[in-house]
Amino acid sequence: MLDGQCVSDKLGVILLIAIAAEAGCARDQPPGATPGTPRSAPAETAAAPASAERTAPVGSSPAPPRDLASATRENPLRPPEPTGPTVENHAPPSSGPPKLDALRLPAGFSIELYTDKVPNARSMALGPRGTVFVSTRRDSKVYAVVDKNGDHKVDRVYTVADGLDTPNGVAYRDGALYIAEVGRLLRIDGIDAHLARPPRPVVVTDKLPTEKHHGWRYIRFGPDGWLYIPIGAPCNVCKREEPIFASIARMKPDGSGLEVFASGVRNSVGFDWNPKTGDLWFTDNERDELGNDIPPDELNRA
Repeated sequence: MLDGQCVSDKLGVILLIAIAAEAGCARDQPPGATPGTPRSAPAETAAAPASAERTAPVGSSPAPPRDLASATRENPLRPPEPTGPTVENHAPPSSGPPKLDALRLPAGFSIELYTDKVPNARSMALGPRGTVFVSTRRDSKVYAVVDKNGDHKVDRVYTVADGLDTPNGVAYRDGALYIAEVGRLLRIDGIDAHLARPPRPVVVTDKLPTEKHHGWRYIRFGPDGWLYIPIGAPCNVCKREEPIFASIARMKPDGSGLEVFASGVRNSVGFDWNPKTGDLWFTDNERDELGNDIPPDELNRA
């Protein structure tokens, strides 16, 4: 018979051997394998239903779901930690010059600085005389960049509007400059002849939503002569009952006839039409703060 101390010592040795054996098996497994499973599983195992994959042994963490369909409330979809450089959603603007040499261009293309006199430039609209009207989102101003002789060199920059509420969108039509604020659409008539002393803007409509979240507007005239304007969702993740939100709307140039053209568009920040087919191609920015790739932004066609 063995006394209690002897039994304890022998059990300790057995336990150490078992732990070492288990660790050795774990080292021999291929990457991603679970300790204690065979090295090569039968072919049927790879074709197991999704419900079986979500069932994990007691005491172990379940494998992350592969896609939305295989996620559960107990094991929700979570994006992997980004491995590369990340971009902060609301990072302050850089104070240094643009790093043009960091851009990769197709063969035959070149790039150079046009002007550094329009800080926080956001959207652009081209006038018939080569004047580029530039909006800002962070500032309250709209600029006119003038190339008088067509040599692709800037001769002068004018401030044509100031004191506005997030004038993100600009569009040009029939000698007038349209400017989209958060809650209003403005128009400056005869802008080409009055760049140095532009007249006060006329309010085309003040019936746009005033929510600040996704309240910056992008505007552009379509081939049908209507002015198209996105109305983003007024939050990061929500569902509002008002049909105007999360849409691309359109109106007549005088501000009448406002209607929803495309719904289910969380936040479009740019679009254009195919000159041959008339199809509208537009971006759609999806929700934030889930990583760089989830959910993916979209390029859509209507």
